[in-house]
Amino acid sequence: GCSEGLGEQEDPRISILWGKEPMWTRLTHQMAPEGGNKKNLATYQLELKMLSTSLPDSPLFSWRSASEFELAVRLFPELKQRFHICGPGRTYDSIKKHLGSDEHIFVELGDEFITVI
Repeated sequence: GCSEGLGEQEDPRISILWGKEPMWTRLTHQMAPEGGNKKNLATYQLELKMLSTSLPDSPLFSWRSASEFELAVRLFPELKQRFHICGPGRTYDSIKKHLGSDEHIFVELGDEFITVI
């Protein structure tokens, strides 16, 4: 199963099909921090590098991973003063921790989670 894009706090409700609560494993990269009730299984090595040498003049940045955000903030600390978009999981938790609050964070859910009535 996969809960990608939902965040780890969301109950996947798989126990309805399984008959009991399964043991989950997080497929991630070698340097990913442990945490929560899931064990990490490193399936790849992450190699991030910044392609830009200057910070874009934008009030809003979108992040796909905590590692991506952390690299950018290390190189451009002024990013902490901007607005950020990310999913509801570990990336959100990491950005909130770095910023000290979620005041400048917007959670994005993919189109597959939006129902139009």
